Amino acid sequence: MMHLSTFLDARAVCGKTELLDELNAHVHAERQHAPTGLINHFAKAALQFGDSQSWWQKFLPGGESNTLNMKKAGIFPIVHGVRAMAFELGVSATSTRERLHALVQANVMDASRAQNLTEALDFFMAQRLKTALEASSKGERKSVNPMTMSALERDVLKECLNIVKEFKASLSNRYHLGMF
Repeated sequence: MMHLSTFLDARAVCGKTELLDELNAHVHAERQHAPTGLINHFAKAALQFGDSQSWWQKFLPGGESNTLNMKKAGIFPIVHGVRAMAFELGVSATSTRERLHALVQANVMDASRAQNLTEALDFFMAQRLKTALEASSKGERKSVNPMTMSALERDVLKECLNIVKEFKASLSNRYHLGMF
C-alpha cells in the first residue's frame, strides 16, 4: 500500500512526462475492477497513528509522554485519508488541497469540512516545521510538547486534533474500517 501511496502522489519532473500520465490513467481505470476491499484496506492506514482516545492527556502537566508527533497525530491522517477518498473517486490530483477541492466538487465532502481539514493541515505543518527548525539547532527530537506552546496555540492544536479525530471517524464509517 505504501507503493500505491507514493505513486498516487508522484509528479513527473523531467523526461517523458506523458508516460506517468498514461500509467496514472491506467491505474485509475484498473481501480474500478479492483477487489472491493482494496480502497477500504488502503484507507485503513489513515487510522494507523495517533491515539484518538488519549490525545487530550498530552495537555496535562507531568505526563510521562506529553509530546506529540505532528506528522503522526495530524498530517498523515489528513493527507492519507484525503488521498484514499480521491483514489476511490479517480481524482488524479496530487496535492491534498487539490484533492479536497475535487472532493467538494464531487459532493463527497462538504466545503466546511474541507476548509477545516485544510486549516488543520496548515497548522500541523507549520508547527512541525517550527519544531524541526528548533530541534535541528539544539539537536533534539522533533516532537512537540503542548505545554511549551502558547495558550492560543494549545487551543488551536486541540481543535485541530478534534478535526482529525472526527475525520478519522468519518473514514472509519465510510470504509467500514471497524470490520478490518
